Amino acid sequence: MNFPIIFRFWPHLSPFKSARLLRAYRKVFATDQGKIVLHDILREAGYTAVTAPDGPLAYNEGGRRVAHHIVNIMRFSEEEIADLVQQAANLEAEFNQAQARMTDDRSGY
Repeated sequence: MNFPIIFRFWPHLSPFKSARLLRAYRKVFATDQGKIVLHDILREAGYTAVTAPDGPLAYNEGGRRVAHHIVNIMRFSEEEIADLVQQAANLEAEFNQAQARMTDDRSGY
């Protein structure tokens, strides 16, 4: 049996363990709940963001690396990736708006 794609992700695992892990990723992230979690992971990881030169480059790149790993494993089409990126951007906008409301609300003081 030939498992070239699986070895790319998990070269340290046996082919059968790798295949089982790949099936688990696909099963988890194919569900509606899994897609919601994946959108949040992409948002949190800054999947499409660029780190400012004076920003926390290593931290941000680490998060993007995890998100990129998941997207690669899932082997999404270009359309699916575009949808994931849009959903992550929407969540980021909602998150930023909520943060701004919390910062602007001084009624509790």
